[in-house]
Amino acid sequence: MNWDCPESLNLPLFISTLKNLHQTGSLPTTFISNEVQNIYKDVKGNGLDQLVKRLSLRINKVLNASTGGDNKNNEWYFVLVDGFLLYYDPEVVEELDIKLFVKADRETLKKRREERDEYFTVEDYFDKIVWPNYVEFHKHLSIKGQSSGLIDGVKSGWKVIEDLVVLDTNKEDDFGENLEKAVEIVIKFIEKKFA
Repeated sequence: MNWDCPESLNLPLFISTLKNLHQTGSLPTTFISNEVQNIYKDVKGNGLDQLVKRLSLRINKVLNASTGGDNKNNEWYFVLVDGFLLYYDPEVVEELDIKLFVKADRETLKKRREERDEYFTVEDYFDKIVWPNYVEFHKHLSIKGQSSGLIDGVKSGWKVIEDLVVLDTNKEDDFGENLEKAVEIVIKFIEKKFA
């Protein structure tokens, strides 16, 4: 009935998969993603295609400069890990090189959840299960000792994640700006790695 809580996840397997990825550079052969079953609404924006091309060129330029132009012997793999409880378990947090928290207010999250194709739940699932769990399992987050404001100002039992970057996504127009910010964070990570 409730798949929006830590008990619904196989956290030991998830942590093991992340550790294996860090050690070997590849996913275990036993890894199976359910992501292909999800259907997403296309994000459309003015100039979004141009932005993606510009950011791709920028990141390739940084990679070439960082590796001395020798891409044959220095392959990079970027693995995006998406999940509603990524910052709940400290062992998961430890395995993430870059931490982005994609934030939206309650009404925006509810609207997006209801607009998903082929997303069927029991009546009032969002109001009775999703939102209360979201508040419960994120209330511990803070940024550099300050309330992150992630969950309507809930401030008990803070856990500071120094390098957590919060991206506000209430408006669809924010997508391009957030994408640009995320790419800049990746670029800083690459440059630091080769400094």
